[in-house]
Amino acid sequence: MGVARERGKRDGNQQVVAVGVNCSDPNYIQPLLKSCGDGPETGFVVYPNSGEHWDTTHHCWTGETRDLSCEAGKWMELGATYIGGCCRVGPEDIKSLRNTVDLFNQNVSATHKLS
Repeated sequence: MGVARERGKRDGNQQVVAVGVNCSDPNYIQPLLKSCGDGPETGFVVYPNSGEHWDTTHHCWTGETRDLSCEAGKWMELGATYIGGCCRVGPEDIKSLRNTVDLFNQNVSATHKLS
């Protein structure tokens, strides 16, 4: 992600609005965002999968699902501006993410009003 962002800045591409990661284990998201430094010049897109893993031998999903909404606040603090889900993330998960994003934005707005 950092390479894509740096290349966009270097090339002067004004059309890049975000760089991101899709269909990845949720465990990778926070380290990836942290690896990009102090924050984005552009937004970050974060669309992880459910945390389960595809077993190519048995052709089925294995492992535990993750509650992505528990991580979303950390991702937003690190610059994520577009948050959703990919494989095995369903409508209820997206609704929970939406609620987390709304709560985060309310808290940010309240903090800025006090300053």
